[in-house]
Amino acid sequence: KIKNCLNLICVRNNIDTIDSQIVKLIGLRLAYVKRAGELKKGKQAIHDPARENQIILKVTQLALENGYPGFIAAEIYKTLLIQANIYEQLN
Repeated sequence: KIKNCLNLICVRNNIDTIDSQIVKLIGLRLAYVKRAGELKKGKQAIHDPARENQIILKVTQLALENGYPGFIAAEIYKTLLIQANIYEQLN
C-alpha cells in the first residue's frame, strides 16, 4: 500500500526512496549475474534465451498479481536482461 501523500513533495520523496531500493536490488542481481558467468565459463553459452523467456513470463505474471500491466514489467526486464548479458560478458 502507498502512503496517503497530500502533496507532491511526499510523493516524490517516496518515489526517490523506492528508486534507491531498486538500484540496490539491481546491483545485487548483477552480482549474481557475475557469479553465474563465472560458473558457466567453458560450460555453456552465456546467453540463455530459454531462461530469459522464463524470467519474462514470471515477471509478467508477478506484475499482474501486483495490480499493474504485465507488459510494463516485461519491457523493463527485457532491458535489464540485455544489460545483464553485457555485464556478464565484461566480467
